[in-house]
Amino acid sequence: MYIPKGKDDNMRKLLLVFLFLSGIMTVSADDFNYLTFARNDGTMKSISIDNLKLSFAGGNVVAATGDETLTMPLSDLAKMFFAATAAEEGEVDGISELTETSGTVSVYTVSGTFAGSFANASKAHSQLAKGLYVVKTNGRTYKMTVR
Repeated sequence: MYIPKGKDDNMRKLLLVFLFLSGIMTVSADDFNYLTFARNDGTMKSISIDNLKLSFAGGNVVAATGDETLTMPLSDLAKMFFAATAAEEGEVDGISELTETSGTVSVYTVSGTFAGSFANASKAHSQLAKGLYVVKTNGRTYKMTVR
């Protein structure tokens, strides 16, 4: 598309910037297969980006593919982002509170110092001083509050 020089120079610059940014966004989105929606309560839901169509109607965002439709009130939407893997149903964005778990737990202080390894979360809870801890178990990370 040809835009003559003169008073339309700003338009030309704006168009070039837009085309450049569009190319960058297309390249970076190629690595991701899902669009993930995070709700205000921290839960997340993902939808495949194959044939994805987004629309806004009646205060909702509607994401639809040929197989699936996701409708979410805009007032409940905290953020949306591209992800390489789908969020598990009910997965929480951030670190969730540890509930009872079987198996060994590794416990760290919030400053990153290793506090110990325990047979289970109950043992850790009963042996640690009051405070907030980061707990790793079964390949996941949780927070634990000892009161």
